[in-house]
Amino acid sequence: MYTFVQIVIMKRKLFIVLTIALSSCNSLPSEHDAKSAIKEKIMSESNNTIELLEFSKTDAVKKEFLGQSVYQMSYSGEIKFVEECWKAKDPKGRFFDDFYVTQEKPTGILFNPINPARRFPKGSTFEINGVVTFFNTENGWSPK
Repeated sequence: MYTFVQIVIMKRKLFIVLTIALSSCNSLPSEHDAKSAIKEKIMSESNNTIELLEFSKTDAVKKEFLGQSVYQMSYSGEIKFVEECWKAKDPKGRFFDDFYVTQEKPTGILFNPINPARRFPKGSTFEINGVVTFFNTENGWSPK
């Protein structure tokens, strides 16, 4: 048999555990989650020739998109070029919607006279901004 005090203590512990469990189910991605996603994207797409120096959340919104819960976090930051790189702007006129770069100046078929690639010297920095999109899955929020 449990005493009255033991029952009260067990109820409090159960309440705390349930509160933590339920709050974690509804938690949104953090600034750290977005920073980790962008850092991984930069390392993967640039083949470790770019590193993330600074990252900060500027805004965020949770919404439904085609029946899927989506969380979009806007950010700003700064990157540093570990090696000399070349990069052309994307069709929207931005340099870093993605982080694919080449270490040689594009020539021949890769050269685009309308949108020539820009040289980023080793050690130079560049301010970036963008949006990280997370999808709510059975295993929690996952970056796109």
